[in-house]
Amino acid sequence: MSSPASIALSAGFGALIAFSGEPLVFRSVEVSGLVDRSPDRQLRQEQISFDPDRASVVEIFTAAVSPIPRVGESFEDENGLFHRIRIVKPIEGFKLRCICEVSE
Repeated sequence: MSSPASIALSAGFGALIAFSGEPLVFRSVEVSGLVDRSPDRQLRQEQISFDPDRASVVEIFTAAVSPIPRVGESFEDENGLFHRIRIVKPIEGFKLRCICEVSE
């Protein structure tokens, strides 16, 4: 059973995706997600082994994909850029945070 706080966080994340989300293609399926293209704050907490200038953080609902994304898979954004997953973290049980390396 979900706590009231978890339900509120999930609803807020849903509203954020509805307002500011962007279409991403993952495994040939379009999903809505949030893309942070300058994730300085999140990257300071991670041990990444690639250029931080080529980093992004993609957040999606866990229920949007099955099975959950794996390291090495990619999201493609509407600009044709690929966000290759380097780290996957479940957050609060309803969303996934993927630390990615961006390439064309």
